Amino acid sequence: MSAPLLELDPAADPIAALPALPLLSAVLDGDLHDRLPSGLCGLAQRFLQAVVEIVDADRPVTQLVRWATPEVYAEVQRRADDILASTDASVRAHTDRARVVSVHLCRPRVDVAEVSGHVRHAGRSRALAARLERRRDRWVCTALLLG
Repeated sequence: MSAPLLELDPAADPIAALPALPLLSAVLDGDLHDRLPSGLCGLAQRFLQAVVEIVDADRPVTQLVRWATPEVYAEVQRRADDILASTDASVRAHTDRARVVSVHLCRPRVDVAEVSGHVRHAGRSRALAARLERRRDRWVCTALLLG
């Protein structure tokens, strides 16, 4: 038995019969506050760069207070304290600075962004992952994984 044939009616518009995808329609209608890649992707890149600089003890952790939940802030503070306790300032001064070389962003919801980043530091690669949520009028990091 063969499969039924699709009717090819030139008058029918097959695209009009498809349901609209919410995220795509929101982008096309301009409902999203930050469009990709300029707004949110740039913010995510700057946030991840700040995190790696804080963890490497090149920047004070207090710069994250507005942009992270208390749990994320405490984890970044702990990692920065570990670096400060385990390395000498002169060694850190002569080490190449970590830099975020790429960022990938996914928007599972309009008010949520899941971000992954590739970091190069002293000839090695590391990965970062963060969840940013829109709270009131700004993006806040609610989860952070440092590789």
